[in-house]
Amino acid sequence: MLRTKGLEGFVSGEAEEPGDKKTSEWRTWSSTNSLIVAWLLNSLSPTIAATVETISTATEVWKTLSKLYSGEGNVMLIAETEERVGELRQGENSVMEYVAELQRLWADLDHYDPLDLPHADCIAAARKWIERRRVMQFLKGLNSEFKARRATLFHQPTLPALEDAITVMA
Repeated sequence: MLRTKGLEGFVSGEAEEPGDKKTSEWRTWSSTNSLIVAWLLNSLSPTIAATVETISTATEVWKTLSKLYSGEGNVMLIAETEERVGELRQGENSVMEYVAELQRLWADLDHYDPLDLPHADCIAAARKWIERRRVMQFLKGLNSEFKARRATLFHQPTLPALEDAITVMA
């Protein structure tokens, strides 16, 4: 919503507070900042809003919330999520429910521990490696009724893409 109104600079820090508080530029900045802070606070649960309600700028509200809740770079969250992925099994879930939970956990991992490599070809190779690992995680967590189909895929020279493996098992 902020981007569509050209206001994302207020949370990113690009829209800096003018130095002279006696100008119309400062009054415009102040009223817009107050509006965005109100939007942010109203979009939060009361408990979370209480942790940032005394902060006066949208930039600082956003930074504080990001530090508290984003999880990016949080080694404990990364380790816990990787453990949950490793332990996840299909169990009583349908294949699609199992896949949905895996994909949610993988999305969390991608957020908490984003790829940060210097070259595009390195990133492409890393993504290919990650995809292969995820296909293996998916297949290993399936119930025993999929044992024969899983073995067929594991004995191929290369594993299929994740979407193809899901299609074979669904």
